[in-house]
Amino acid sequence: MSLIAQPKSLAFGKVFLPNTLLRARETILQVELSAEARHVNVHVAFRADRKRIQSRSVLLVDGVATTGAAFSTGASDVYVLTIERALLQHGLMSI
Repeated sequence: MSLIAQPKSLAFGKVFLPNTLLRARETILQVELSAEARHVNVHVAFRADRKRIQSRSVLLVDGVATTGAAFSTGASDVYVLTIERALLQHGLMSI
């Protein structure tokens, strides 16, 4: 994700802070889970370095968006750039 996030931070004139949101525990594959099960699966699975993001607007670059449960970081504003969106919930297998 850094290959995408770093150029975006430069384009917006913002500071690039890699490794600010880290995986705290492993999760199971979410593609076939219900929305509720996805929230449970990622609950406390990620930790934000709150000192680095406190009172900042944050652009979170995520590979796949399913429920958005991982986007709660504690920053003042969170914007999300997602590379892919889970398609199964819409009955699609591909774009």
